[in-house]
Amino acid sequence: MSPTSKIKDKRVLYISYDGLMEPLGESQVLSYLKGLSKSYQIYLLSFEKKQDLKNLHKLKKFKSYCEQNNILWIRLKYHFKFKIISTSYDVILGFLVSFFLIISKKIKLIHVRSTIAGLIAKCLRYFFSFNLIFDMRGFWSQEKADRSGWSRKGILFKFFNRLENNLIVVSDSVITLTKNARDVILSENPVIPEKKFTIIPTCTDLDLFKKKKIRESNEEFILGHIGSVHTAYDINPVLQLYKGLFNKFSHIRLLVINRDSHEYLKTQIEKLDISKENIEVVRAEFLDIPNLIKKIDFGCFFANENLSIKGSMPTKLGEFLACGVPVICNPINLDVSELIQKNKVGIISDFNSSLNLEALYAEMLQLSKSNDTRDNCRNIAESYFSIESGIEKYEKVYRAFF
Repeated sequence: MSPTSKIKDKRVLYISYDGLMEPLGESQVLSYLKGLSKSYQIYLLSFEKKQDLKNLHKLKKFKSYCEQNNILWIRLKYHFKFKIISTSYDVILGFLVSFFLIISKKIKLIHVRSTIAGLIAKCLRYFFSFNLIFDMRGFWSQEKADRSGWSRKGILFKFFNRLENNLIVVSDSVITLTKNARDVILSENPVIPEKKFTIIPTCTDLDLFKKKKIRESNEEFILGHIGSVHTAYDINPVLQLYKGLFNKFSHIRLLVINRDSHEYLKTQIEKLDISKENIEVVRAEFLDIPNLIKKIDFGCFFANENLSIKGSMPTKLGEFLACGVPVICNPINLDVSELIQKNKVGIISDFNSSLNLEALYAEMLQLSKSNDTRDNCRNIAESYFSIESGIEKYEKVYRAFF
């Protein structure tokens, strides 16, 4: 039997409610599937945003990339108006397409990314027998309560929290981003075997995110923030820290890389009465981020502290470290705190007003100018956040079912 025939016999349906053409889908779905498609026939079902589908150049690029890597990509349109109705419609459509694929392609393994995709698989289980990998990517229902205003007493939260717990029980394998998340689940469900879990953090393309050179000039020092500014992460502690540092060290700048919250950022900057001249806010595609990180001396972010954050591993952390850039952040969860403190690749801080800013800046400057620190950052990225290590872990999970 030829290698191609063997691959075609190993069919996997991967369902993602995140769009492939979004930065998250590109970095955390496509990057893995490129490696997995060398050993498995991947059928990828994703839900794409309208604005991405209208970008024909971008669409052509992603279609070509999938074809080159033997990934059969089925695109469905993501609906967001009338939230409950539109999500229900997406689930029904995803169910029907998956139903057809299971029958026509004789699929025996389904890999779902997050809880909405898990709902599609849960419905399919009433009609078919297949192995199921539940890729949690964090505590989704808790995230909705912590970040999107869902009431924990409401029907939506109760339904999806129960669904999430059920998926953990009935799935053949569960992927979490952190050990902290696994331990929380096991403490509440001691009958679930620990061997069911695999920890795979958000990984980074190390060929794309490369170690930057140290700037010899001390004319400016740039703090950098990437991504969400008012849901999982709160930009205000970062802005307040920056304001305090800038008032003492006027050569410090702030670069915020954010896709769609520029008006919110403008409002918060004005509220804190911070000079806009020294803050740059840029919108960037995923492929633009590595070059922007090269401008940054120190990564800086503050996560809202709640239950859901225990299951999160910031994508930005791996990207900063891969570029040799140390970070300052709050104690997000046990995994993040241990990683940063144990390996001396940054600073864990509570960002409170009593910080000794002179001492903090001296430590940041020392870390950012140290070749040892930069090497540590890159080494940790290679051992902990590399796509290759993630693919190896996924392949080990997949092999158990073929």
